[in-house]
Amino acid sequence: MTQDLLRYAAIAQARPGAALASDASWAFIVAGGWLMSAVGLISLSPTQGAVLWLTGAIIALMVLVAILRPPRLAPLRQALGDFRGDPRRGHLTLDALLSGATPLVNASAAGAVSTTQVVAASRGASTLFGPLNTLTTSITLAVVPELKRQDKATARRLLRMMPLVLVLGTLVWGAVLSILPDSIGTALLGETWTLAEPLLWVVTIEYVGLGLRAAAAAALRAANRTALVLKIRIGYAAGLCIAPPAAAWIWQSATAFVMAMAVCGVAVGVVAQLLASRAETQNN
Repeated sequence: MTQDLLRYAAIAQARPGAALASDASWAFIVAGGWLMSAVGLISLSPTQGAVLWLTGAIIALMVLVAILRPPRLAPLRQALGDFRGDPRRGHLTLDALLSGATPLVNASAAGAVSTTQVVAASRGASTLFGPLNTLTTSITLAVVPELKRQDKATARRLLRMMPLVLVLGTLVWGAVLSILPDSIGTALLGETWTLAEPLLWVVTIEYVGLGLRAAAAAALRAANRTALVLKIRIGYAAGLCIAPPAAAWIWQSATAFVMAMAVCGVAVGVVAQLLASRAETQNN
């Protein structure tokens, strides 16, 4: 979390190179260890893998601190102090908590009312979209401070481009996964691949909706409409915790479960875009 905080601070200070250097060092250490394990040069147990991940995190944090240095950290400390008593603090905190808790409740509820195969298939398919999910989150976090820095015309162009980029990226990623050879899919997911493969097109639709929601959330946060972003999150969380498990219970099908998730994703994406458009009209 400390590395995340400093990475976001670097982005907010228009120093994305510092964030990139930190993330690259972390990725290099972890990927290097896993690659050596894959080719048989070393043998990593789960515990050793966790230690490798932690080592990469610590080195990534040290890289960030070394680049930013104490003078660069002073504005961060001042900003955190100014943030006390700001209602946006509660909005963003609750939004983050719901973001982490909702998938757990969704999967647990599905597992309670259906079979483990339903959960395994949906989680397997979603896992393959993990890189896209990380990219979407990173883009959103980078865009918000950039929108704050730019004039209205430039900010408007960025806001128009962002949903297009996210939707196009999602469609391309989904297309790549749809032609993935079974050998690679099995290497990534094991036996779960055969369960997850038929669901990839549905999950692609879900992530199109989530891309639209992410773009709208960035626009609303830049406009200090964090309360509205939280309301969108609450509505999405409620839908995701009720509709997909209900579909899994009724049809006992992984397809029904992920289709309900896709409906929730598209619905929240469309609603978020409409609310962001209305907020922009009010601001103008």
